[in-house]
Amino acid sequence: MHSTTSLGRSKGYSDTNYKENKVERESTSGEYHFMGSILISWISKKQGTIALSTIEAEYISVVECCSSCFGLEINLLIMELIRLTFQIW
Repeated sequence: MHSTTSLGRSKGYSDTNYKENKVERESTSGEYHFMGSILISWISKKQGTIALSTIEAEYISVVECCSSCFGLEINLLIMELIRLTFQIW
C-alpha cells in the first residue's frame, strides 16, 4: 500500500503479514517513509489490534502509515516555521 501527504513531500509504503495463528493472533506490519528519494524512516512491529481478516490487517497498516506520514509533515512544517522565525539556516 502507498500513501502520500497533501503537500507531496513524504511518501509512505506499508505491508502486513496476517496471522491466522489462534494463540498469537497479532499481525505484523512494516512501513517505510521517503522524503523525495531518501529513506528517512522504517519500522516493523506487531499490530496492537487483532485483525479478523487479511483486508482488516492491511487497513490497520495503511491507517498507521498515513498517520506517520502526516506526523512527518507536521514536524517539517514546525522546523520550517522555526527556521523562518529565527533565521537559523
